[in-house]
Amino acid sequence: MDKIDVKRWSNIIPVAFVMYMLAYMDRINTAMVLPYMTNFHFTTADMGFASGIFFVGYMVLQIPGGLLATKWSAKKTVLILMVLWSLSAMSIAFVQTKTQFMVARFFLGIFEGGVWPAVLVLLATWFPQKERARANAFWMCCLPISAVVMAPLTGWLLTFLTWRTVFIIEAMPPLIWAFVWYYKIADSPAKAK
Repeated sequence: MDKIDVKRWSNIIPVAFVMYMLAYMDRINTAMVLPYMTNFHFTTADMGFASGIFFVGYMVLQIPGGLLATKWSAKKTVLILMVLWSLSAMSIAFVQTKTQFMVARFFLGIFEGGVWPAVLVLLATWFPQKERARANAFWMCCLPISAVVMAPLTGWLLTFLTWRTVFIIEAMPPLIWAFVWYYKIADSPAKAK
């Protein structure tokens, strides 16, 4: 393996892996936090709608996110969306009504929705056809691992913090990881340092 081969496996995949684990945390934490949001008197239908409205938003940027990553920059697309989804996740801590909660979840879905196709574009740029399935598989392992790691973390935080504080704390790591993303990721091997 030459230096570029090693770097793409040791830099691109782990950075993208952690980034999407952080995105997945926002899906897991809501299901766990909803029972603690007692002042909103959520019905089971409300809880189902709260989960579903995220994915309605998620669909909005699926195609545009991929197009933007292809025609402009996958790195910058993900960076901007990471910051926006973090702020959107944080805004949930400040909602005062069910409607505000649903709107915040919808926007969270929009901003996270463009990330998946943008990362697929990035991986397609960095990994040749013969390695792409393996690269995608390694990256997509973040989904089950995130569920294993993030659910207990959210549960642990809920034992001594309010649900609002949990949303704020869990919305901050993507803002921090955005700096790692910015410095470690390049759109293509030709643009890498």
